[in-house]
Amino acid sequence: MVCTASDPDGKTSVGPESLFPFENYTRSAQILTDTVAKAHLWAVDKPTKAQN
Repeated sequence: MVCTASDPDGKTSVGPESLFPFENYTRSAQILTDTVAKAHLWAVDKPTKAQN
């Protein structure tokens, strides 16, 4: 479980009991990267200019 607390500046810090505080952010970034890559697969090996 990740516990967060706000310091006086309003920034969020992670409690000391968390071993992987950024794991969920990293996994979310990986999912977004995979999704964007899959969305562009149709354009792979296509010509960049229209051929006549």
